[in-house]
Amino acid sequence: MCESLSLNQSYPPHASLYLRGKDLDPQNVTDILGIVPQKSFKRGDVRRVDNKRKHGLWMLWSSERIDSLDPILHIKWLLKQIEPVKNELIELIRDQSIDAEISCFWIMPNSHNVLIMDSELLKQIALLDIRLELSIYTPE
Repeated sequence: MCESLSLNQSYPPHASLYLRGKDLDPQNVTDILGIVPQKSFKRGDVRRVDNKRKHGLWMLWSSERIDSLDPILHIKWLLKQIEPVKNELIELIRDQSIDAEISCFWIMPNSHNVLIMDSELLKQIALLDIRLELSIYTPE
C-alpha cells in the first residue's frame, strides 16, 4: 500500500482494464463476461468524419466506482470484478488474440512515495496473462 495518501483530489488514482483487438466485438465480450463496460466500440465505428476505428475496444475502469486514494485498491477492485469470470477472460484473450492490459494512473502525494504490490497481487495479474502498465507522476 502507499505510505502517504494525501493525494491532490483533482486527479485521484484509477485503474482501467483495456481489451483491444482488430476483430474484437465488445458486445460479444460483454455477453461472455457478463460485465458491462464503461466504454466500448467496434472496428469500423465512426470516430470522426472520414475516420473509422481500426480496432475494437472494451474498457472497464475504477474511477467513479471506488473512492480510494490508494492505487493498489483500484487495481484490486478491477481484479475483483473479473475474478468470477477469469477462465472466460483468459480463453477470450487467447482465442481472439486480444491485447489485454491493466493500466493504473497515480499522481504521488509528494515527490517520494512507495507503491508496494505484494506477490499475491502480481501472481493474480500474471495468471490472467494481462500486461500491467503503471503511469506514476510526481505532484510537481
